[in-house]
Amino acid sequence: MDKEDLFLHTYFTHLSQISYDKAKEHVEKEKEIYKGAQLSLWGTFLNFLHHLILTEKSYIELGFLQTKNKSFLRKDNSLRSIYESLRSDLRKLEDNCKSTVTDRRVQHYCQNIYQFLNARINMIDLYERIYTMGLNNQFMYADMLKYVQNIIEKHSLDFTDISLTPVKATFGLEIEILEQLFKALTELQRLQFLPSLALIHGAHTRLALWESKIPNRENWKISFLKNNPLPALFQWLQKLKGSVLSKFSLYFHDTLAQQTTPTDMRHLCAKLHHDHYQKMVSFHRKYEAACVILLSDNQVSCDTTDYDSFPIIVSYPPRSPPQLDTILKMISETTDELAIVDKIIYKFSSQSQCTYILTTVEPNIYLVVLFESKKSEKDAFIGNFVTEICTNLRQKMPSVTLKDVDQHKFVKAFAQFLKKTGKLRVPEWVDLVKTSRAKELAPYDPDWYYTRCAAVVRHIYMRSPIGVGSVTKIFGTRKRNGTKPSHFCRSAGSIARKVLQSLEGLKLIEKTPTGGRELTQQGRRDLDRIAAQVKAKERKALKSAAAVIAL
Repeated sequence: MDKEDLFLHTYFTHLSQISYDKAKEHVEKEKEIYKGAQLSLWGTFLNFLHHLILTEKSYIELGFLQTKNKSFLRKDNSLRSIYESLRSDLRKLEDNCKSTVTDRRVQHYCQNIYQFLNARINMIDLYERIYTMGLNNQFMYADMLKYVQNIIEKHSLDFTDISLTPVKATFGLEIEILEQLFKALTELQRLQFLPSLALIHGAHTRLALWESKIPNRENWKISFLKNNPLPALFQWLQKLKGSVLSKFSLYFHDTLAQQTTPTDMRHLCAKLHHDHYQKMVSFHRKYEAACVILLSDNQVSCDTTDYDSFPIIVSYPPRSPPQLDTILKMISETTDELAIVDKIIYKFSSQSQCTYILTTVEPNIYLVVLFESKKSEKDAFIGNFVTEICTNLRQKMPSVTLKDVDQHKFVKAFAQFLKKTGKLRVPEWVDLVKTSRAKELAPYDPDWYYTRCAAVVRHIYMRSPIGVGSVTKIFGTRKRNGTKPSHFCRSAGSIARKVLQSLEGLKLIEKTPTGGRELTQQGRRDLDRIAAQVKAKERKALKSAAAVIAL
């Protein structure tokens, strides 16, 4: 191996092992050797490698999700645009190559790294598709699998130079993990036991192999900081595998339970990412539901000879309910309504005095909750259970959401963001008005209106739809009445109305047909993006603290 090949191989080995500081030191040492030739082609190439380190670090920390869809910013500083900029820099560098031996070698390196950058851009496109699929509650696993296989085929013969072997190996593991998991999801939709099991095991094996390539660090062992040392992208792939395995354990719970004792089965399921079956059991016992059923509509391709229980996938209590024919009839009658994702249908039968709650988990697979009493949408515990279990059964990208960060930190960060953009319409009277009849003075904080907007939009994210009345109640307080007892007093309705109108002007929220406001898709993306930035700052602070303690 030539000197330049050895240098580049070591550099990409550090990149593949997530050792970005070592890669930076490696490049700096090479720069010191060629200190007098900074303007040469090799010196320019070393500068490019330095920029590539920062970009790769952002990629492995899911930077392409934290900077996407920046609706308020003019400049496109997404990770994809940075990779495209690096790609154009490589082209310029390649065009400046001359006929010398060193220049031809640099030209060869540029061609291989250019192919590597193309692969990274395609992977960013893939992750953004997965992100959008989860955001829109779509379940196009077959389409995602086809896209993954196209990437594998497209780049199978790319960046094959010996110096890029380490990143070629990690890229192969990353894309193969996604291929195995999406294949498993398509097989789970068809209720295929052995193919799903083999594919999940294949993804697990590749994840373990990738993790073995990441060297241990002493400062990672500081447990009280509670900081996962693995990069965000790897953690998400682990969570995706865990979610698929949890889904597998629910769909084939009865089959798996026959292979062990009930106690061992409970202990094994408790270790999973989501213990769906135990949630069904707990809900049944706590709220006295007649049964909780996951079933198909006979349109899936299921290899089974147990036609007595078909089409029930799993049920608690583990028996076929006498109302099964009624349930199947209701599903056939409400096909159009069930096609709406997240739609929860409540049906009350006056004859049997039973309430049927139906929703779609994914195409042709439905969750049904049966009560032998009258229930309605006002019973929030039913909607919360159905929404939670359906959300956990649907694999999403999403990285960090607003629910993953501290509310005070998020409100502060989003208020600063609203002020920085300068696009929020702020009433002229904000420095004069009281926020409630219970208050004696106007707020001391000159930026209180931005904080109020951030708090309201966060509440809409968590519980929507809400209207002016809800906002006045949320921000209400106790009013002092001298010697008389204090009483609750709502906040000013005019302020609540102006806050909602300001957020509507930014297209973060919109009116619903039934009244109130809810988040727009753009609003949800922006809030999740700011939440991801807050989480990234926390992670960076923890790493800095770990480094200081390690010293």
